[in-house]
Amino acid sequence: SLEFVVGLEIDQVVTRLAFKHFGTQPHFDNPKVQWWYGDAAKSLLMLPDHYFGSFDMVLVDLSETVTSAAVTDKLDIMQALSLLLKPDGILVKNELYMEQ
Repeated sequence: SLEFVVGLEIDQVVTRLAFKHFGTQPHFDNPKVQWWYGDAAKSLLMLPDHYFGSFDMVLVDLSETVTSAAVTDKLDIMQALSLLLKPDGILVKNELYMEQ
């Protein structure tokens, strides 16, 4: 069963537009769902320490320009996101594939 979900999004407008156009429910009223808004490269550093190493799955939907962004001098955003995972956790990244 689902224990806890953390959504990290650049702006609340994105969440609201997804609800409006795609019908995705943000579950703002569900205590098992927590939303963090802001630049992911900066917001990751603000997550509570106990989050790191505790996630079963991290789903990533970032543009290619963002996935190369630095979180610290030594970590890019994908490396930082992978630190959220348990040792046997899974990182899933959405990619844009275009047929040629």
